[in-house]
Amino acid sequence: MATIRRYKKEGITVSLPIGFSWTSLFFGPFPALFRGDIKWGAIQLVVHILVAFLTLGITLGIGNFICWVVFAAIYNGRYERDFLLQGFKPLPDGVNR
Repeated sequence: MATIRRYKKEGITVSLPIGFSWTSLFFGPFPALFRGDIKWGAIQLVVHILVAFLTLGITLGIGNFICWVVFAAIYNGRYERDFLLQGFKPLPDGVNR
């Protein structure tokens, strides 16, 4: 289960998952696209397609699997960083507002 952190900006509070993104591992770029994160969804989609075409005959799909694992490991951190760049501030633990 992912750790959830809460962030607030101008009355808007969001909860973000932190750590390994299991949904990105199993569903690739679709979790990013469903979250409205078009930038990272498009990056993942393009990289997955390129890796699939470039390494299919050489690694028999293992290269694409490695690519999915790498994106799953970094995606939630990148998603959190984008919120911080938009001006969201982390709430102290235990604060629900």
